[in-house]
Amino acid sequence: WLRALLADIDEPPPPEDAELRIRADGFGGDPAFTALIAERAAVPLGYVLYWPTYDTETAGRGLWLSDLYVVPGARRSNVGRILMAAIARRAVAGDARFINLLVLERNQRARAFYRTIGQEWHEGYACLCAGERFNALADEAPAIA
Repeated sequence: WLRALLADIDEPPPPEDAELRIRADGFGGDPAFTALIAERAAVPLGYVLYWPTYDTETAGRGLWLSDLYVVPGARRSNVGRILMAAIARRAVAGDARFINLLVLERNQRARAFYRTIGQEWHEGYACLCAGERFNALADEAPAIA
């Protein structure tokens, strides 16, 4: 589904080893994320992938939404909203107060959906430190014993 999600939003495919890395990172003894799968009559319809986060400004726990994907044949049947409601309920049960996410500016369908459950925030910019710049920054750090 990750490949389908990325194709839907005109992003490059994941690395060749993505499936192995995702299995190891999410389904081992120390999972880096949680995933929920929606299904009907044992047929998968979509998934949501998230992990805990924290906001110091509000001194509150929250969730960071990584992926929300619904198969094309199940779209407009409330599956996405059900998945979002499920993680919101889990967030509340874990004393969390919000869900954060990023959505591509050009992904108008997703933006319209997310506006039905939240609001777009125009007071900041998403910044990313990755690739060579990430590695260079890590190399600047003193050795940790």
